[in-house]
Amino acid sequence: MLDRKSTLRSDATELADIQELTRADRELVEQTEFTFEGEPMQVTISLGVGQMRENHQQPLDFIHMVDGALYQAKRGGRNR
Repeated sequence: MLDRKSTLRSDATELADIQELTRADRELVEQTEFTFEGEPMQVTISLGVGQMRENHQQPLDFIHMVDGALYQAKRGGRNR
């Protein structure tokens, strides 16, 4: 079980800071010992950061963009 709350914060506004926070969360999950039905299991996650821009006329435009980027990243390797 993770004993820590998410590190996402509204005061992290610089891309590098946000990327560092998501990297730290990814590593935290990777290093945490999980069990399922009494059996240990390795868990990894992939995280990303997106920013809605003027060319995203609707929130759905943004969701489609970040969804496509997530699948592209997954093809490049897991746990990134």
